[in-house]
Amino acid sequence: MLHIRFECSPNTFLGAGKYFEEDWFDDPLVQQIIQDIDKSTVVMGCVIWSPVLGIMPPQWLSNGAKTLILMLKEPEHEFYCTNIGDNCGPWIIRIGKMHDITVVFTRIFLLHPPEERNVADINGICDFNGIKIDSMVDYITAYDDFVMKTE
Repeated sequence: MLHIRFECSPNTFLGAGKYFEEDWFDDPLVQQIIQDIDKSTVVMGCVIWSPVLGIMPPQWLSNGAKTLILMLKEPEHEFYCTNIGDNCGPWIIRIGKMHDITVVFTRIFLLHPPEERNVADINGICDFNGIKIDSMVDYITAYDDFVMKTE
C-alpha cells in the first residue's frame, strides 16, 4: 500500500542514492524501470547503455529511475518524490502494490494522467488525514484538505 504524505519528516530520504547493489540490476523489474524511465538498457551488472550518454554507471540514472529502484529494493525508507517526473507515477503505484511504501509529494504529482483521473487503482492512504486514495480525484481531495488545514 502507498502511504502518501504531503510534507517531509525527519525520516524522509531526500537523495535518490549514490549506492546500489550490483545484483539489483539482474532483477527484470529494475531493468524495466531503467528502460521505461530513462530509455536505457542494462548491459550486464552495473553497466548501463544510454542512447544519450553511452555506457554509464547507475549513478548517472535519472532521479526518477534511482528513486524507483530504491523503492523496490529498500521499501522501508520514506521517499521524497517531488523531484522525480510524473512518468514515474505508474511505477509508484505498481511498487506500492508489492510493498508498503511511504512517498512524499510537496506538489500535485500525476500518479495518473489527467484523462485517467477516475481510474481507481492507486491503493493508497493519506497519512495526514486518513483519506483513502484510490484515484487522482481522491489524491487531489486529500491534498486540498492538507493545504486548507495547514495554511
